[in-house]
Amino acid sequence: MVDPTPLPLNLDMTIDAFDRLPRHPAFRYEYAQGSAAITYRPRFYHAQLDLLSCKFEPTTANVQVRSVVETDWDQLSGPFDRAFCRSAFYMSVPEEARGQYTRDHLDRTRHGAYGPLIPEASFILEDPNADHETVIGGCLINRVAVGDLVHFQPTDDNEQVPRREKPGLPHLTWIFVDWRHQRRGAGELLLRTAVSELRRLGETRLTSTFEAGAEPSQLWHWKMGFQLLSYPGSPRRLLEH
Repeated sequence: MVDPTPLPLNLDMTIDAFDRLPRHPAFRYEYAQGSAAITYRPRFYHAQLDLLSCKFEPTTANVQVRSVVETDWDQLSGPFDRAFCRSAFYMSVPEEARGQYTRDHLDRTRHGAYGPLIPEASFILEDPNADHETVIGGCLINRVAVGDLVHFQPTDDNEQVPRREKPGLPHLTWIFVDWRHQRRGAGELLLRTAVSELRRLGETRLTSTFEAGAEPSQLWHWKMGFQLLSYPGSPRRLLEH
């Protein structure tokens, strides 16, 4: 697997200029001997959706949802890239590394690196009116053996690894829509379809993870009814153990 994590960005500047730099929660800012070092150091938060009580507003998105099949995986790279291309991480990774990064993570999702894929609850989003590249998004759900998510923290390479092994919970590993089709209810349609299938499978909870500072993802989770879980690294939580 290619590791596209950007090396620290070193900039020569005065301390006054350093103090005026805009900050993003996904990065660490350090200053020493006339040089600033900016390093990608994300923090992750976890949320949970009660599948028995959640409700969704009707959507008028002119798209279609269907189950994932084996031949779909090669078509997901394009919409995945276009969904996340404006995120802080993607913008800091060399452009030539982004394609391999996408393929690696989709392969890991497909083959169970984040826990076994739940194919019945994983879906493809299509634009029936597109001349080509009809796949415009997807919802991929894995079963992650997280037990209590308070003790669950992604590793540096973003692989979801539990600290306690218990029977798994469905985890919304990826939900994405090509930016050209966002803000039209397509993501909600994907989630609603997945929730319906998870209910049929007898599931009662859906977990998810998002990065600190990723406001669009965070706000979308709140809109969909997810509830924030305790941050594993919080001082109060650490004192409890």
